Parts: sequence; structure tokens; C-alpha cells
Amino acid sequence: MGLPIRWALTACLALAIATSLCAGEALAWGNDGHRVVALIARHYIDQDPQVAQAVDDLLAGPTDPALPVSTFAELATWADVYRASTPKRRAATHLWHFIDIDVQAPNATQACFGTVTLAPGKLASSGPARDCVVDKINQFRSELADASLPASERKLALLYLLHFVGDVHQPLHAAERNKDGGGNAVPVVLGANAWGLPLHSYWDDNVVHSLGGTPDAIANALIADITPAKRKTWTSGAPAGQALAWANESFPVARDYAYAKLPSKTRTCKISDRNGPPKTPDCFVIDTVYANAASIQGRVQLEKAGVRLASVIIQSLRPPP
Repeated sequence: MGLPIRWALTACLALAIATSLCAGEALAWGNDGHRVVALIARHYIDQDPQVAQAVDDLLAGPTDPALPVSTFAELATWADVYRASTPKRRAATHLWHFIDIDVQAPNATQACFGTVTLAPGKLASSGPARDCVVDKINQFRSELADASLPASERKLALLYLLHFVGDVHQPLHAAERNKDGGGNAVPVVLGANAWGLPLHSYWDDNVVHSLGGTPDAIANALIADITPAKRKTWTSGAPAGQALAWANESFPVARDYAYAKLPSKTRTCKISDRNGPPKTPDCFVIDTVYANAASIQGRVQLEKAGVRLASVIIQSLRPPP
């Protein structure tokens, strides 16, 4: 069972989350969620010293944009930092972070813009803006495994994989309802707080923080829950189709839990609006039943993401026998 969500979220924190999400980008799993995924992955990568060294060699040196701390876990947030660094970079990479499959008329091919194939010689990092997270995982996975490519491109491939494998396991990065941007247009409110936040943000941050304290503590708890049988099940299947299979697993979590289990009770709350005074929509009131269900589902999705990220990296960088 997942731990009940912490209801002591202050109005100040709720406002900060709401403001950041409405004014900028939705961050799948939030920074802490991506750190948890990376920490789980690193646990398994470190069991193969050659792969661990190859990872460290690729990631050595500065990144653009630079992060204050360049640990493996921190670098899992780099793709969001890059996207937000300039309008041009946002336009070029924003769509790469999700595959919004319509819960009422699911069509993964349509949600992925028809599935994009890179032209011969075209690097994935300079690929078209209209592409989805499934295609980008496949493209960057191929590049990471290709030792003939420049080290700079393989580094970018690894940086994007660190992030995108987490993204595709966040349920609301694999679904949308009524063109709501993966729940970004669905306001929710916690307890007696005056300020609400988007449903997408709730799954990004609150679901992760319901599992414990620091990213290290959460990751250690999840690693202890991952059995060899789970790892084998979660990494089975042909690599070419795995990313789509992962999205297709995240989709019903969004449909059947994130959306379908939203409480019917609503009340007015405040949602920050970067263009003017706060909005005051009717917000779904998150209750303990919903919070506990979200926590359980989020726990499994984070575990899967960490295990699968490790598998992608190990398979791509392990030296041939």
C-alpha cells in the first residue's frame, strides 16, 4: 500500500506549484520524481561497472544549459531545463515530452503525429518539432547504442533518455481528455487550501511526495520493493516496440485512475493566471480515497520507469562479448 498523501501542504506551497505550472511548463513527475527514477536506474547500472563507467564518461563535462549540480540524478531534469531556456528551444522540443492519447477515442499513431521517421543522417537531437515521446525514446536509444556517432550526440541521447523514460511513465503524459493537455486544464484542490493546482501538477509532484521524504529516501524504499521477477516482467519485449508499450501501460492509469476516480465533490478555489488576477473555477476536491489510489499507481509507475531506464542504458552501453 502507498502511504497516504501529506495533507499538510501549505497554501504558500500550493500557490507556488500552481503559479509555476500555469506560468510555465508541466514537468512530468516534477524534478523530484525524475530524480527518483534516475536513482533507481543508477542502482542497477552500478551493478555493471563497465556500463557505469561508460555512463560517467559520456556525461562528463559541462552541459548547455548548465545545471548547478551535475549528478546522474540531477541530470534527469536537464531536458526540462533545456526546453525552458529559450523560446526557440521550447518550440523545438516541447512536444517531445508526451504522447497525449485521447481517453475517449484512443489513437496512439494520431497522438504521435503519425509516427515520425528521421531522414537518413538526421540526428535525433535536431529532429522535427512535431514528434512524441515514444518516437524520441526509440531514436535516442538507437543513437546511444551507436558508437560511430559523435560523443556529443550520444551524450544528448543519454540526457534525453534520462528524462523521457520517466516522462512516458507519468500517466498524464500519455493521455488527455477533452484536449485538456494531460490534465493541465483540470483544477483540483487539497483539503482546506484556498489555492488549487492543475491535476497534471498533482500527479507530477504530490503523488511523488506522498511516497516519503527526499528523492533518495523514496528511491531506496522503491528499490526494496522491486523483485527480480518484476524487473524481468517490466523489461520483456522487443526494444523497437517497448516505448509504445510503456505508453500503452501509462494510458489506462490516466484513464481509470487519474480521470475516472476524480471525486465528484467540487468547490471554488484560486488558480494562478500569469495574464491577470487568479481564476476561481470549480475545483475537484482531492480526498483520501483518490490520494491513496494515486499514490499506489504512482509508486508502480516510478518503479517501472527506473527499472526500464536502467535496462535501456545497460543494453545500449554494455560492451559486446
